[in-house]
Amino acid sequence: MSRILQLLAACWLLPAGLLAQEAPAPLRADSLGTPETEPAARPEQSAAAGRTRRLQSEWSGQIALEGAWFYDAAYFPDQRDSYASLVAQPKYILTAAQAGLKLTVRPFVRLDAVDASRTHADVRELYASWSHHAWEVNAGVQSVAWGNMLGPSLVNILNQTDEREDFTKFERLGQPLLDVAHVGETSSLRLYVAPGFRPKAFPGVRSRLFYFPLPIATDQQTIEHENRPALAARYTQRAGNFDLALSHFYGTNRAPVMHFDRQRFLLVPVYRTIHQTGLETQWIRGNLTTKAEFTYRADGKNYLSYNAGLEYLFANLSGHNLDVLLAAEYLRDPWKKDNQYPFADMFFTAARLTLGGLHTSELAIHLLTNRASWTPLLNVEAKRHFAEHWQATLGWTSYVGPALVATDALSVIQYNSAVQLGLRRYW
Repeated sequence: MSRILQLLAACWLLPAGLLAQEAPAPLRADSLGTPETEPAARPEQSAAAGRTRRLQSEWSGQIALEGAWFYDAAYFPDQRDSYASLVAQPKYILTAAQAGLKLTVRPFVRLDAVDASRTHADVRELYASWSHHAWEVNAGVQSVAWGNMLGPSLVNILNQTDEREDFTKFERLGQPLLDVAHVGETSSLRLYVAPGFRPKAFPGVRSRLFYFPLPIATDQQTIEHENRPALAARYTQRAGNFDLALSHFYGTNRAPVMHFDRQRFLLVPVYRTIHQTGLETQWIRGNLTTKAEFTYRADGKNYLSYNAGLEYLFANLSGHNLDVLLAAEYLRDPWKKDNQYPFADMFFTAARLTLGGLHTSELAIHLLTNRASWTPLLNVEAKRHFAEHWQATLGWTSYVGPALVATDALSVIQYNSAVQLGLRRYW
């Protein structure tokens, strides 16, 4: 604990920084794509270590300062042009290998010096795990990711989106969950119970990350069957280079329908109970990966949505530890289109360059293009690792298309072009 306090004190003196996302967990037979949680260590995997030490603990995490400068004129009055915040995300794992038990704790804290609506804390993970042979049980607050698209995912529905973070990062809030799983060599089945629903917490209209054209009255929101737990199941199967996943979710939709209050000129969130069935596929051949997602959602009307794409990896180009990943995806979500959400019919293209060596350098270029109006949103981020535990980040997010009318779902985003600077310390 004293080490964490020392790190917090030291990082207050740094200029500005950006918290990079945690490294993804390894691919497992029960997850098509990258899960955010890991199973408890199994006794047979850690028997030797368990004989010498019954309990093993591990501290890791990251702390950063973020800074952003918005150079466009603001859409709402009283919005600032520059922001700075401190972000901390430590992680603690306690393992009893012989008993097949594990405790995972991962809180998240952001302190924003300018935008009070972005100052918040959340428990991303606080759960206990037990495993024995092919059986696993996880109970507590978890972050579970379904799907493996680089851009937005249709099937990833268990955890609520953290709207107070940058919406291009797809951050998720922790969700109370109980899941029981049977995990085989090539297949798995997981059953979930999710008690309690977490509505979206939106940044205030003074925040430059607020992308709706009108203020949102969260104090007037309604939640259908608020106290009813959500139920979900997911089956995965691997056959050679082909992966398949089937899922079903029944519970409160994480995305609300926005009702327009004409008297107060506000948007009022309404959360409905839905059924959603999902299908995920992935096929890998050499350096080429093809992916697809399909969802069938019952929400008053029936909606069929799909998301498909491909990736190609150029590995170790010219023998200089340079990897280049190129990706292209297309998403069509009629539910979002009916409810005036941005990027309901969009192309996502990406290029990611990684230069390995003693100090890794990364460059990521993402372009989100709304197909209906061909309006592009560009995000560029460069990262440089140095001095073993440090990372510097420079980013640029900008709407690079023609001026949009006020009725366009992207009309607010065109005013929020920004340059971001970051410095992160991890351990």
